[in-house]
Amino acid sequence: MDVVHRITVARVRTRYLKDLFEQWRGVIAAYDEGLVKGDAVLAAAVWRNVFRGAEDVDPVRLAMVVSYLRREVARVARLPEHVIASGHIGFGSPGDEKSTVLMESRLMKEPFAEPS
Repeated sequence: MDVVHRITVARVRTRYLKDLFEQWRGVIAAYDEGLVKGDAVLAAAVWRNVFRGAEDVDPVRLAMVVSYLRREVARVARLPEHVIASGHIGFGSPGDEKSTVLMESRLMKEPFAEPS
């Protein structure tokens, strides 16, 4: 019984680890797609994976996380490789993005025109 039980537990653990690895790859792929395709796609990935797809998510908070991700990815991309390899990298706060997110775009007052 003990031998059978250990095999069952090992199989369950292996299955869970495989599932977790697949989910992790999916999250990474979703964020990569968002970084390439734009803020709406990135926001959808953040909404699903960080905010668990909740219907009552504050759009300002969601936009702050998206803006934060863009800022930090750009900042890390400018760092020399030896700094990244050292592992001594600090990160800012998503809260620092609130003023950027709430800033009104000058284009918001322009009349909407169909593309020609």
